[in-house]
Amino acid sequence: MADEYFLEAYLGHVADRTLPDVSPVFGDLRGLPPVLLTVGRADVLLEDNLAMAARFSAAGNEVDLPVRLCST
Repeated sequence: MADEYFLEAYLGHVADRTLPDVSPVFGDLRGLPPVLLTVGRADVLLEDNLAMAARFSAAGNEVDLPVRLCST
């Protein structure tokens, strides 16, 4: 998961970080339309995108996750 710094900046002091409104990775993902997630290999949220793609797939959804090489 993302660095604690980013979580704190986004969430503040939310007591329960497993609420779907806080993180869709904890939501009911069944029956959703196809999804495209795109992320760079050096992105701090790469692991989160990989986890989200796995959750979409496990829920029976079509998911595409190209991991892009970030250019400078």
